[in-house]
Amino acid sequence: WLHALTSIALASLSSMAVADPNKPPSVVAVPFGDDVAGHALSEAVDAALPSATKERGLSSVRADSVKPVFEALRACKDDGCRAKNTRRLNARYAVVGAVVHDALALRLVDADVGDTVATVRVDGEPPAVLAKTPSAVDDLLDQVAPKASFARARALADARRARAGGDLDGADAA
Repeated sequence: WLHALTSIALASLSSMAVADPNKPPSVVAVPFGDDVAGHALSEAVDAALPSATKERGLSSVRADSVKPVFEALRACKDDGCRAKNTRRLNARYAVVGAVVHDALALRLVDADVGDTVATVRVDGEPPAVLAKTPSAVDDLLDQVAPKASFARARALADARRARAGGDLDGADAA
């Protein structure tokens, strides 16, 4: 029975996604809304993620990159389910959205703890909300990974590289 128990434990551990410590944390947009407006806003959030994450030293992953996980995310009704499936994609954060009257409400859920860590709301008519979606995604990610801190970290890394290479002028400039 001990062998069977060990096999079960190893099987469950191997099915869990483990984030690579050498890769930046990833963000995934959870699909939301079955109507036309919800689908359009969900696609806009998904399209805004690659550039917004790159500017902050994060990365993005598309929910539809793994069909079973994508379907599971579409069926999720609570943040626990969303966090579990976000981890299955090796992502740290999930952008969860909802269309509420004439507004888009976005939340950033930390998949490691299952809690909302940032929120943004965009009010207005559907075309205006759609146009403001990329800046809303920027605002949301700024709450956990500001652009300025990434730029500062990059400058420090450049300075260290230059100093290690013997380029003291380059290190000072960085």
